[in-house]
Amino acid sequence: KVVGLYFSADWCGPCRQFTPDLVSFYEKMNSRRGKQDEFEIVWISRCRSIDDFGQYFTHMKWLALPPQEAMGQRGQYLGEKYKVKSIPTLVLLDEIGNVITLDGRNKI
Repeated sequence: KVVGLYFSADWCGPCRQFTPDLVSFYEKMNSRRGKQDEFEIVWISRCRSIDDFGQYFTHMKWLALPPQEAMGQRGQYLGEKYKVKSIPTLVLLDEIGNVITLDGRNKI
């Protein structure tokens, strides 16, 4: 199983461009016969408010870190741990949490 940590926000133009591509890729990966649930995404919001989080999240088909956590210390910790310098960023992890790539966006 591969897990993607997707750092993005509603106010970010490149994020709004990339999110539909990621949704399509996610749906394609999880619609393969016998391969469902081998690719999961967790959204780490960089939205500025809980309302913005809710509106932007309606376009996504995956899990999300709760907005209070994503916008708080946990989101900051994950951003630092995975060296997130800009958004959108997609970090890909293997089934035990080892980093596959910090630049998953360019692998999609």
